[in-house]
Amino acid sequence: MDSIHKVDVKELDLSGTSDKLVNTDREFGIPEFTPYAVQSLNDAILQISSDVLFSNLLSEDDRKFLVDFQRISEEAQLLSTRLFGRVQTFFEKDDFQKLVDNVPVDKILKELVAAGFLSTSMCQSLITLFFSGLDGVPSSELITSLSRQKLEQLASKYNIKDWKKMKVPQLVVALQKTASVSPLGAFFGKQIDTESLFRSQISRVLGTCWRPERARMRLLAGIIWLSSLGSDTAMPGPTRAKSVEAHLKTELYNMLLVRRKDIIYPAYEIKRTTGIYRTPKELHLHLDLLDTELRLEALITNKEYSSAIDIYDSMKPRLRDLLINPVHTREDIPEFLRRFTAPYRALRILFMVVDLFERQRRYTDAVALIHWLLSLPNKSPDRCPLDSVGPCRAGRLIIRLLIDQGTHIKQPLETLKVILGFMKLEDKRMDASRACTCLRGGLRLTVQEQMNKLAVSVSSSENGELDTVSQPKRRRLKKDNELLGSGTELPQRTASCQRWSIPQLVTDLRMAPEVNVSAPVNASSKDIGAHRPHYLWIETASPKKSTCSPNKVGSPTKRPLEQHTLLLNVEQWTLRHYTSRLGFERGIHAESSIHHLLFTLLFYDILFDHSLPDVFYSYRQAAPLDLFSDDFYRSRKVAIDARLEEIENVALPMELHSPDMNPVTQRINNCWTDHYGERCLWINWELFKKPDEVSELFWCLGPKVVHTVCRQLAMDFRTWKSGLPDLVVWTPRERRAKLVEVKGPGDQLSAQQIMWLDILVRAGADVEICHVSVTDDWQVGPPVCVLCKLTQLNDFNTDSTPIDHYTANFITLGTVPSSIFTIHYTKQSKRNGNFFAFTMLKQFFCPNSISSSIPKFVNSRSKHLGHLAHLYSVDGDNFMEILTHSGCTIGSPHSANNWVMIDCWVQIFDHSDLGLMPDRQASRTFGQSCAG
Repeated sequence: MDSIHKVDVKELDLSGTSDKLVNTDREFGIPEFTPYAVQSLNDAILQISSDVLFSNLLSEDDRKFLVDFQRISEEAQLLSTRLFGRVQTFFEKDDFQKLVDNVPVDKILKELVAAGFLSTSMCQSLITLFFSGLDGVPSSELITSLSRQKLEQLASKYNIKDWKKMKVPQLVVALQKTASVSPLGAFFGKQIDTESLFRSQISRVLGTCWRPERARMRLLAGIIWLSSLGSDTAMPGPTRAKSVEAHLKTELYNMLLVRRKDIIYPAYEIKRTTGIYRTPKELHLHLDLLDTELRLEALITNKEYSSAIDIYDSMKPRLRDLLINPVHTREDIPEFLRRFTAPYRALRILFMVVDLFERQRRYTDAVALIHWLLSLPNKSPDRCPLDSVGPCRAGRLIIRLLIDQGTHIKQPLETLKVILGFMKLEDKRMDASRACTCLRGGLRLTVQEQMNKLAVSVSSSENGELDTVSQPKRRRLKKDNELLGSGTELPQRTASCQRWSIPQLVTDLRMAPEVNVSAPVNASSKDIGAHRPHYLWIETASPKKSTCSPNKVGSPTKRPLEQHTLLLNVEQWTLRHYTSRLGFERGIHAESSIHHLLFTLLFYDILFDHSLPDVFYSYRQAAPLDLFSDDFYRSRKVAIDARLEEIENVALPMELHSPDMNPVTQRINNCWTDHYGERCLWINWELFKKPDEVSELFWCLGPKVVHTVCRQLAMDFRTWKSGLPDLVVWTPRERRAKLVEVKGPGDQLSAQQIMWLDILVRAGADVEICHVSVTDDWQVGPPVCVLCKLTQLNDFNTDSTPIDHYTANFITLGTVPSSIFTIHYTKQSKRNGNFFAFTMLKQFFCPNSISSSIPKFVNSRSKHLGHLAHLYSVDGDNFMEILTHSGCTIGSPHSANNWVMIDCWVQIFDHSDLGLMPDRQASRTFGQSCAG
């Protein structure tokens, strides 16, 4: 395309309040507002139909339909948007009435039929319509579109047994099986088409119905896709949508969020110079492939593997043709735009098929497909054969091949030959660290590790050892280097076997220092209903208010410090450990997000430089389209290098908050003030409250560390966007910061994290790996202490049967905020009266200290049970206190004056503010017994 289309996002009218969107039909009345879906759809139609770049993608028939669609009433447009993306194929009049409230649908249906959006047929013409081949809708699709009521009517005609007890899927299968059987008339020589008869029965059940035209639905989907091309919300991610229409329907709401300014995108200039789709056929082909990808994803998620395989088998020749036929290759467009083309979409589908084969344990089929993908024709010997399709994904294919063929199929030697041949490393003199440049970051290290494992397996088998090729324990860094050195020479198996050496793709990795800390756990993640383990953190806080003694007016007495117990995940616990115990003033658990924020603030003008063509294709982009490709750095190399040099050589200020700002601080403040809240690079603006805090972090990390991180992100954002340490803790007054990678029990570093740690250590960053281990709950204090007093009240029901009512008064002490509350419950069984009370305590205070087995904590006397009687003075009255473990009581639990202390750990309390004064002699005796 020679023409350049420029649109300023600030000047683009997204209000959708033009006269064409206002309903002028007096029969319906003018609504108070235009529905957002109608407004968004009309905005997209106006944008695409008026853009010269997309003029070749709309035929005359398409343009006529779009004009007619904009002329119909707003109610008809609203109904069409509600039909858009629905799974249901055929609709009756009552179905439409449910979609439009309090509006007669007869006129609306006439409008949509006249506009060509709906097709209708009576029951008599339905058979003719289908048999004419105009629609090509199979009977299997017809029957799946029927409701439960319609299916029951159809089942009654075929005399299916127990059809009322069947579920809908079972009923559909039974109907299809019964309808395929030849009827009795065939016995007398009468030729009867069972398919025709089945369709006839379906048509009678359906009656008058309407079906949205698929061509019109796909046309509207294409309009929305083109208007959202490049939008971060339009790209398919983890979604439950089963069709491309259902996926793109969410874009109508996203357009509303932009109009309401709930989402604010950066102000850039749209500058399109390259047409991605050359013909309407290419656009529809891409949408069909996107629809297939979404359906496969839904089927795999629901574990409907056989249906997914059927879809792949039907499309296998077409998918392969898209990758090997040079007609479909789009080397005429920039690399970062190729991910919107049909070949790249076909490649993604084949990646899903590899995963599908692995889920079915069809490793031979998965390996065969991977071999075919890696052997695609390559026009440039210096590049990967998948580069011409779109963003290279060869690294993940290599990893899957190493695991599937090398481990599952147990062919390690053959796998190594294929991988080394693909990377052109048969020659030992080649520098392996520079081979296969498309293999980067953590993927490169993962491939290295997998190859090392296979090399060990081959070596073991050649030495006569049993070769199970099972996944050995992962060897990291130094162990790998010690094991293979610069390349392990494997002994020969036969005379014809070559000698192999495993090249080192990653060399001389530096490891960050490691520290070990212990964290208490009082319950498993299953007990508290969490996905990850949680750890106890006990902290002391100052009381909120001070009280005045009644004996000394005006002289306040200090209340004791309050203790709080928190359940935290491993990262939150470690963050409090560093800030509370190691002296750091501030800390954030944000992983890579905090570095993305720094990168965006320092490179905002370069990121959203609209002088480059095609990088901004839509008005709803959070980043330029070339950010995830090498084109980003290549096209901005001069500006990026200059900015990196400015960051590295910035002078350290005498004071962090000096009024004379250095260039970096000024850049951070200006960008924060001008662009706060914008959706750019998916950063989290709420990590900091003001720009001064970001500047403090910059100087605490140091210009060299920030320079190194920003250089990696600017040169290859796709590879290095993840894997940075979990925590950042810093102290502004000391200008020091520490990056911490947290690992809980059983967790280990990923390959991507190891690569980032190596980069940070080389940059001089203060970074370390914190391993958190688990300690038992009784080794930690202070405890959770609960005083329980049970009061029994007898009552009678209507048949004079006694029912025991209990009132349980609890006083919580220790790590939970002191409080007194009452639980009323009724015991209708012969179990101990504290059954319900202990159950409630187990949920609220000490879920691990009280056994989950009811009979156990009522009757058991385990060897861990420790008890000691000591006196407390409560309002002048003495009550015997019984210290127990696991909630076991001694004495009668029904005594009105029996307080039971349920305790997790052993400790003497002094809660004078509650009037509880422990007996000093008992305390001393208690301490001596504990010491003994």
